[in-house]
Amino acid sequence: MHPVSRIRVMLEKVRMLDDKDPCFKGAGEFHFNACVAFNDDTCRRLPHDGYYRISDRPGRNEQIIDTCLFDGFVAEEDRMTVSLLPVEADLLDPNDELSRYRRIFNGPPEIWVGFYAPGDEGQRDPEALGDWLVWYRIESVRF
Repeated sequence: MHPVSRIRVMLEKVRMLDDKDPCFKGAGEFHFNACVAFNDDTCRRLPHDGYYRISDRPGRNEQIIDTCLFDGFVAEEDRMTVSLLPVEADLLDPNDELSRYRRIFNGPPEIWVGFYAPGDEGQRDPEALGDWLVWYRIESVRF
């Protein structure tokens, strides 16, 4: 395998449409299990410690994350999987998992470069998951 490109995967933001919390509570305490996988997984918990407090009410339902999920060299024969799983932590009942986001990228890494957001691919957009939305970008990095 020969490195042909260096790419960076940046998670920009998320928006909750259903925080799985009762209406009196106000906001859910979310963390995200984020993975960018090639031959072995590069996974992390976001945030590293604690939680994002995100409501499903407009004006309080968006969280800017703006963090790098992967930065490295990839070869043309590589296949990349971006996977995100939001988990809403509850103190009094079992944690709620929302829909898992998973997208597989094949082919030359140069064609992966772009901005991935809800609404950019029509009605069945993979970044619109029903109970939440995700925005991220894949950048080409000069070395």
